[in-house]
Amino acid sequence: MVYSIGSHGAFRCPIVPGEKFEDCYLEFNKNENAANMQLDAKGQFKHGYGTDKLDGRKLPLNYEMFRNDALAYDKQKSDTVSICSTKSDKKLTVTARNFPYWGFWTPDQGGAPFLCIEPWHGHADFVDFTGEFKDREGSETLMPGEEKTFRYTIQIG
Repeated sequence: MVYSIGSHGAFRCPIVPGEKFEDCYLEFNKNENAANMQLDAKGQFKHGYGTDKLDGRKLPLNYEMFRNDALAYDKQKSDTVSICSTKSDKKLTVTARNFPYWGFWTPDQGGAPFLCIEPWHGHADFVDFTGEFKDREGSETLMPGEEKTFRYTIQIG
């Protein structure tokens, strides 16, 4: 069986009423140095990397950074990502070990009180991909009788 799976969990951001989206940041459990995979207007990946880079352990949030849709990474080192606030000690943490791709998304028009944290096994097609699903980057295969378990946790506090 050929498959591709991912989570599209949306979490309140800002966490505390009265705060702004820009008061929040993503915190990674490892030091990052990864450029994003670029998406086109149809949600397909372009070849090459964009300028929205993960650099260090914190990524300050603003709506403008989602102007080209989701931020997606295939070279992210962290397996734990938290939405944190500069104004309070509240945070939400997603841990997803062994997920090769991560996406982060909110509507770029602003005002949406949520941020999606998305661990993935697989991703959208590249713009020039014309092959079969089984042959695209990110597709995975289970042979008859095989099983695979995927887990992620969400900690709120």
